[in-house]
Amino acid sequence: VPDSAPEQIFLRALRLFDDGQAAAARPLLEEATRLRPTQSSWWLTLAATYAELREAELAKRAAQRALATAANQTERDAAQAQLARLP
Repeated sequence: VPDSAPEQIFLRALRLFDDGQAAAARPLLEEATRLRPTQSSWWLTLAATYAELREAELAKRAAQRALATAANQTERDAAQAQLARLP
């Protein structure tokens, strides 16, 4: 897989999510995080996607991965905020 492939997959998924197509974005985000599991912001986007699809447990796990892979305080804060919004 070329280095740019995970980014391209993520960006395609992000466009879908931003367009209100969470169900279409989900498999792409799952693939992007599988290919690049250290990207905290990608896990956070996946968590938001799961939350939008009312998959609370999956959203929680993805937000926890976002927190675990956070590279800085901004990413930690974003992950903690997402976790706080989940049931």
